[in-house]
Amino acid sequence: MVNSPETTPLAIDIDARGIVFYCRSGYEKDASDEIAALSAIYQWFGYANFKTNQGYFTFNFYDNHHALAFANQVNIDSLVFSRQYFVRYAILDNLPPKDRLGAVINGLEKINQSGSVEANSFLCLGSVSVD
Repeated sequence: MVNSPETTPLAIDIDARGIVFYCRSGYEKDASDEIAALSAIYQWFGYANFKTNQGYFTFNFYDNHHALAFANQVNIDSLVFSRQYFVRYAILDNLPPKDRLGAVINGLEKINQSGSVEANSFLCLGSVSVD
């Protein structure tokens, strides 16, 4: 684990309940409706979070196994509105201002140790302020 004197290991809750989808700006509602309808067919239930014109949205499944099942079974080419997606394993909020990279590396190592990382999975950085 990478720890500098200024790097504090983050408390990261590893939870693969969310998938981040990229779409054309302005199509977030259509894209999230498509994912909700497709997920309901498989009985993988959840809800979408988005802001209009941001070009992406997150679909949060109620069960983390459903997020992984979606990622493994649904081909991006079968979707009309979404261009790309990845499983979100953790959100890193409140990164330490002096060593953000060290905190991200610690998070990646923790996720890697869980043995559940897929090739198309990432950490999502929460709000990051630049001082």
